[in-house]
Amino acid sequence: MRTATTAVLFLFLAANLFGDEPLSNTASPAEGIGVDTNGVVNESGMEILRDPFWPVGYAPPPPEPEVTEEQAEKIEVAQATQAKIQWPALLLKGITRAGPDRYMAIVEGVGLVETGQTISLHKSDMLYTWKIDEVSARGVRFSRLEARPYQPLTAGVRTQ
Repeated sequence: MRTATTAVLFLFLAANLFGDEPLSNTASPAEGIGVDTNGVVNESGMEILRDPFWPVGYAPPPPEPEVTEEQAEKIEVAQATQAKIQWPALLLKGITRAGPDRYMAIVEGVGLVETGQTISLHKSDMLYTWKIDEVSARGVRFSRLEARPYQPLTAGVRTQ
């Protein structure tokens, strides 16, 4: 019995390895027995079979979109600009208690600030914007939002 099973298995493998028709990903033998191949399709339209070493439920990330030369140049310029930006330090002048569990801070060039406030500072032709995350007795915690070139308002333009 064991030799018969081994012989059938050998014939099956030989037929698949050395057969006239090459195996393709479009007609997967897993389709007939209900095995999920995650349905991932590559650029040529062929389905990618699941790698047995991937974690359960993992699917490979989609391919990166092609970027034209113009878009690549814009991305490089934007990255170079971000690398050149020197964020100024916010100078804390003092912290005061404004009520039970409520504090306010004095920031040089800005004034009084409190938790949740968004502040901007104009310095060296750039406008820097921060969000005040927390003001406590221990100090001020903030996060950077944006830095962009400063554009002054022109005369006669309404702002609101």
